[in-house]
Amino acid sequence: MKIIKEKELYSFCYECLLKYNMSEEDSKTVSMCLVKTDKWGINTHGTKNLYGYINKNIAGGVSFKDRPVIEKEYTSMALIDANNTLGYIPATMAMNIACDKAEKSGIAIAVVKNSCHYGAGALYANIASDRGMIGIAISNVDKKMTIPGARGMVIGHNPFSLSAPANILPSIFLDASSSNVSSLKVLTAKAKGTEIPNNWICDKDGMPTNDPSKYPDEGALLPMGNHKGYGIALFIDILTGVIASSLNSISNDIPSWCFDIEVPNKVSHTFIAINPNLLCENFKERIDELIESIHSFPKASNVEKIYVPGEMEWNKYMATENGKTINLPDDVFDELEKLSRLAGVDLKVL
Repeated sequence: MKIIKEKELYSFCYECLLKYNMSEEDSKTVSMCLVKTDKWGINTHGTKNLYGYINKNIAGGVSFKDRPVIEKEYTSMALIDANNTLGYIPATMAMNIACDKAEKSGIAIAVVKNSCHYGAGALYANIASDRGMIGIAISNVDKKMTIPGARGMVIGHNPFSLSAPANILPSIFLDASSSNVSSLKVLTAKAKGTEIPNNWICDKDGMPTNDPSKYPDEGALLPMGNHKGYGIALFIDILTGVIASSLNSISNDIPSWCFDIEVPNKVSHTFIAINPNLLCENFKERIDELIESIHSFPKASNVEKIYVPGEMEWNKYMATENGKTINLPDDVFDELEKLSRLAGVDLKVL
């Protein structure tokens, strides 16, 4: 575990992106998103991935120079072509557009096509909550997950995130994939040579296994709750790639952002903002009541506190706010060190 000042981590990301010709505005957006994710403790989707993004840019698989553009726009809908930019940029733009529209219409949707990996969906769901709204962020991804009755990779483990504003906490939020676990967690276990729970992946014959050594060449991720995760992933594909007239993870081969580094990712995202204040004048206070009710329920043996979704992440975030430092796991620091050598930008840790 390494300790780094928040401002140093942000500056490192920002300088690295500038070095590879990303604009100042976009470098700020991406750096803030990556650092915020690490402050939440979601380290699989934070600054660890910057080395991979820059290598993908060098290989020609993602553009650091192009800009997303609005292709279609209506009162409460928009379609944005990301132009193969890094997903953080069109995703931030799209959720803010959805929020702008929802302020008047009550609910709005912004769809993004031709994008690349956008990190943790909670970043964008919480943009809505920062503006007093309910936020939903979903994305399709390359196929890595099987479905009940099938063998091998059939569909993307399409992730989803939801957030609602509160007063007690900045928000309550859920960020999850439609598989039991993210692919990155399986790959981390594979790199460490450790066994995994047998509900994470299946082998080449479709049987659950605790051996990650042959993934992703063989086997596939298992869907969350079997048919439930399968159904969620399917509808996420419908609400992203299909509605955008772009690629879906089932009948199209969406390239992997991290394995096929020379090829554009071409994923689609969808962002929904709901303005509850048009219906409920005391919405945040009602959410506070929910939080306090959950906190007050009888606790199981050896349990000190019952948490609401997102609360643990906000606790970690607030701890970094107080100390202005971030704890980086060794695997994250290793990726940042590799990037430091590649980009020639100093990485200053305590």
